[in-house]
Amino acid sequence: MISVTYGNELSIDGSSTMYGTSGNVYARYNGNLVTPVWSITTGNQLASIASDGTITIMGNGTIVVQAVYSGYTTTKTIELTYEPNTVTEVDIDPVTGTTTTTTTTTSTGQDGSITTDTVVSVVNSDGSGSVTNSTTTVLEDGSSTTNSNTINSDGSSSDTTEHVHVDGSSTIQTTTNNADGTSQESDTNINSDGSSTNTTTNYNTNGDPVSGSNNVTDTDGNSSTQTLIYDSEEGGTTVTGYTIDTSGNESGEKTFNADGVNTEYYAFDMTHGFILDFHFTIDFTNQPTGQN
Repeated sequence: MISVTYGNELSIDGSSTMYGTSGNVYARYNGNLVTPVWSITTGNQLASIASDGTITIMGNGTIVVQAVYSGYTTTKTIELTYEPNTVTEVDIDPVTGTTTTTTTTTSTGQDGSITTDTVVSVVNSDGSGSVTNSTTTVLEDGSSTTNSNTINSDGSSSDTTEHVHVDGSSTIQTTTNNADGTSQESDTNINSDGSSTNTTTNYNTNGDPVSGSNNVTDTDGNSSTQTLIYDSEEGGTTVTGYTIDTSGNESGEKTFNADGVNTEYYAFDMTHGFILDFHFTIDFTNQPTGQN
């Protein structure tokens, strides 16, 4: 049996550099988050600190933060950069030890638009993590555009662009690059009446499409999905169609087409809880086969 004993250790967690108008520090005693007596021993003219560890930044320079708990004292040196339109927040999960640092900067353009730049850094206890940079611009008419990029420590990444229009409709485009070299592209259109369409395509390491789906949802919540599986060697496509009808209709049918070849129909029975799924493999030279 192995036991670990802490030596009455008191430490201060938080970034050694802070930007904007505020920041946060946290104290741990024997590895557990605690609430000490906080003070600033050097640089009182540059910042103040509240009882919960919130630092209010008032100028540029270096401060020394002190924590006193259970008779023990420790300090931390922090470099401050005062930016009136920037706020930095640090959150530490007491269970997982994950530290999330969020820095937000807001500016107003001459045309009345408001732009918000946000950087979110996540560091897990095992050293893994991610950094997300996003920029949102809101125009005077209420429409907006958001561009976001996330880079993970395992080498994977994602890019998302979202446009919100004046009528409330929106479009979202996302590209995800996985650590193993595969990727995914997704396009979503959300209409002002609540209906939506989504197309997703998955690619292998060579950039060839291997699978995907097309989804349509109407204003009543009825959803129709077409799933595609591509066969680059045979040149065929497998298509599966199904639906969820929240209106309670007992049956229905629809024809899906893939490269001009019909996939026949599907049916569903919401009353009895059954969805009948007809599955066909598309072949350009032969009739559809493989019904199950």
